[in-house]
Amino acid sequence: MDQSSTGGTDEGNEAARLRQALLGLSDAQRRVEEAEEQLHGARDEANRILRLFGARLASDGAGPPRDLIRVLYWDYPMISAREIALAFGIRSPGEVYQFAGPDVRSIPCLGGCGLVVNRALKNRSDLKAKPYSSRLDWRYCDECRALRVEEEAARQDEANRARRQREWEEQAILQRAIDEGLAEVDTEIITTVRFQGIRRYITENGDDDG
Repeated sequence: MDQSSTGGTDEGNEAARLRQALLGLSDAQRRVEEAEEQLHGARDEANRILRLFGARLASDGAGPPRDLIRVLYWDYPMISAREIALAFGIRSPGEVYQFAGPDVRSIPCLGGCGLVVNRALKNRSDLKAKPYSSRLDWRYCDECRALRVEEEAARQDEANRARRQREWEEQAILQRAIDEGLAEVDTEIITTVRFQGIRRYITENGDDDG
């Protein structure tokens, strides 16, 4: 097979893979945007219903429902403290915490080991300060969390090996293309030199048939 055709095939394969990857990225971005739009719509609807519910409680002469406020404050961070305050006639968003109180809860470890883990938060900002990473996920006990850290490190090592393999393959393709290009140039140079050598020989020695 012609080396140049092999290089063209490799370039075509890489171009096709890139187009496919970009199509996948566009599709994922579209789905994320659609999900965000749905999430915001659901939040707005929840806020609307919450205000109606709070208005009904106020008309019945009931005070702010502490249990519901606690659930809204800690389990639904997309519902702002301002919305909670408006719904239940609380003077300011800063006073909502006085009704919600700290979030103290116990749940079974998500690692399935049977242990119970505890969480105690005093501010909504703690939810953002402690994301669900392997090292900080409070939903796992210490032993299960350490196991998750090891598993994540193993996955990262595998991903790094795969990345290095891809880089090596891409470098090999590039080097092959360079070598093939140099080979074509060398062939042209050799042909030119040989042709010029023959012309010089004829000029210096004359034509045998002449």
